[in-house]
Amino acid sequence: MDLHRRKYRVALRILVGMVLYIAAVSAARADEFKLFVVKEILAPPAMGARCARPELIAQKNTLIKNLSDTSYATEFVKAMSDNFKIEDKITSADRSKTFIVALQINRISKYVIDKSNGNSDVYLPITETLFFSDVTTGKILYSYSVTNYALKTVANSQVNSAALNKELISTSFTDALKRLITKASANFNPTHHSYKITDKQLGFYLIASGLKDGLKLGDGLEDGDNSLSIVYAGDDYAVASKVAG
Repeated sequence: MDLHRRKYRVALRILVGMVLYIAAVSAARADEFKLFVVKEILAPPAMGARCARPELIAQKNTLIKNLSDTSYATEFVKAMSDNFKIEDKITSADRSKTFIVALQINRISKYVIDKSNGNSDVYLPITETLFFSDVTTGKILYSYSVTNYALKTVANSQVNSAALNKELISTSFTDALKRLITKASANFNPTHHSYKITDKQLGFYLIASGLKDGLKLGDGLEDGDNSLSIVYAGDDYAVASKVAG
């Protein structure tokens, strides 16, 4: 029998009778939850020298560099503000019902298809993901992704122009963001669930709910000022321990 299991059996002896609230999922209304938005775009890292041909590396890194323009982060924050109620700060009193929201660019590329008439079709796909994370653990609890393709036909001589890159990135970013916010607005609907702690000892909490009630290994929980994490989940019960920090 391993150490954890011995401790769990000892924990059965003492009745605590507390009520535990899962931080990320609850029977409260969705509008009771708070959102704190990260005011920058999480862009993919620049490509290294071994990743592809030099010209492709330069093109990719140029596209990534464009995303560092603060106007994209400003656009993201405004889109969130227009569709969700967001908070300027995170308070200890509200941490159990606050999500950290971040926007990541998973992919940005550029493809050129030359035509026989001297023009080229230029495609710029971009994939964006919106993350809703637990404040205490940093665990991603909800995520939504979309991919958008911007297209413009230009003269062959214009396919590498900085102005074209900027235009296509802006178009693709904005169109993807609109779709992403619409998707998140329609699907993000968290609720609070209450779970009863029946025993506590040696830093472990025995919870009278398990896999059948939606609890699983790694779930983040709140018990007053304590942040807990599920370290074991059976069908009808679970065990949690305090999160350090």
